[in-house]
Amino acid sequence: MGHRRKTAAQIRKDILTQREEMRREDVILKSYIILENFISRIDVKKYTKAFVYLNFRNEPISGGIIHYLLEHTLTVSAPRIDRTDNLMRPCIITDAIDDLAVDPFGFRTPSAHAPTADPSSIDLVIAPGVAFDETGNRIGFGRGYYDTFFRGNAKALRVALAYDFQVLRELPVTPRDEKIDMIITETRILTPYARTSL
Repeated sequence: MGHRRKTAAQIRKDILTQREEMRREDVILKSYIILENFISRIDVKKYTKAFVYLNFRNEPISGGIIHYLLEHTLTVSAPRIDRTDNLMRPCIITDAIDDLAVDPFGFRTPSAHAPTADPSSIDLVIAPGVAFDETGNRIGFGRGYYDTFFRGNAKALRVALAYDFQVLRELPVTPRDEKIDMIITETRILTPYARTSL
């Protein structure tokens, strides 16, 4: 309840501080449990094309999910920010290491030769976030990349990976904020806003 009257910026600052203070071994352990929860809950045979974030600064590690999806023959794409129009584009990868590079800002990104996927063809999105609430609202870094991406693809199942402390009772939202269908943490799976069949 204490978070309810805070602004999105205050919540973002508090949660990021807590996440950055995590020990590396806790990040690895909790990420592994989140992966196991993902595998137990998501029937990947229902999907053909996935878009998966590339973890940064103690976000839940996404590499295991990328490997899992590739092993199950999904076409996997990852985000690359186009600095000319400041849009996030899905670029196809076939390996979670060899097909990635580091951009000038220190973010892992698909290499320059990675082909771009059609965003409208993606049916499963694995998204990061700074904070979530129990009704599916999400706070990111405030740049709107994922909100814009979600608005361009309403059919995809939106799955967020998070640690328990990132899920609050209620977040301040705006009409432009897009909801998440499912939130997977190390201890629970929430399906607060299912727009599509789970």
